[in-house]
Amino acid sequence: MADETETTQIRAPANRRPQRRLGGLSLALLSGQDAGRVIAVRSREVLIGRGEHADLRLAADDISRKHAKIILDVDGIAKIVDLRSVNGTYVNGRQVEVEVLREGDRIRIGMKATLDVRYDYGADEETEEPSPEEPAVESITEQPRASRRPRAMQTIPATSLEPSELDPQRNFREAVAAYQRVLEMREQRLGPHHPSVAAVLIDIGNTLATQAEHAEAEQFFRRALTIYSSRRGGSDDDRIDTMIAIGECCLARGGHVDAAALLEPALRHRESDGSAPHALARVRFALARALGESGADPDRAQKLAKQARSECDDTDEQRHLMRSIDRWLATSARAS
Repeated sequence: MADETETTQIRAPANRRPQRRLGGLSLALLSGQDAGRVIAVRSREVLIGRGEHADLRLAADDISRKHAKIILDVDGIAKIVDLRSVNGTYVNGRQVEVEVLREGDRIRIGMKATLDVRYDYGADEETEEPSPEEPAVESITEQPRASRRPRAMQTIPATSLEPSELDPQRNFREAVAAYQRVLEMREQRLGPHHPSVAAVLIDIGNTLATQAEHAEAEQFFRRALTIYSSRRGGSDDDRIDTMIAIGECCLARGGHVDAAALLEPALRHRESDGSAPHALARVRFALARALGESGADPDRAQKLAKQARSECDDTDEQRHLMRSIDRWLATSARAS
């Protein structure tokens, strides 16, 4: 069966112009035995596909020869563009044509191949023009001690380790271990208080939360919140998202008062920053649960839950949230 393994190859095109970055872009591969390998983007444009001319080559049948490309702007912000692929390009579970990439975004190419987006904050330097031999993308994951030099060509299985597809007894722990490898590398390279470290802590917390390991997940989320709340931490969005995640963990362990203390300010911030309605639904429903299940304010809890339901949009994640709200409202009605 070894000869049937789907692989990823990285090639080195020429003639790329210099660029100015506020922070380098890297992609963490969530795939097979090499899940956790981190690929640094070295070019203004990176072609992704299974064709021989792709910079990031994903040799899987469900991936088009020219599937998508990543474009890195002069300010260091990246976007991904779908190139009319057969099976689509997805960001955080939503099919996209063009999408600006944020720290922690999850890219899916085709049916399974999955990449995690990472920005290295704080670097503000003019990049020199690469030589024709320099790869557009390069492995920066630490190699075994015998050979730590990054290779221009990598072979990586393209099967996904997306948490929703994990075997709870095997692949779940493989995914956590992969994230732990990325975390260790980032802490060594960037220090323990860097926003890119916090982003991996969030990934570990989310993976644990999908398996109902809420107490352990909360520990990782709280570490991330400490980083995001520091002076050099991430954006307000990062901080608020992490507060919401901790609040949901508190709910899972019955800590309704602790949850409300986090979710109230998170909701106020989301309402004041002009967030889209579907972005408000998650935090609004979490706060409804905290107030309703504790008995602190059942009437407001009902109003919040109903408003959250009306804000859900037509994505898989939001439909799942809508079903959860319906079940909660039905249970609350029976209890009253």
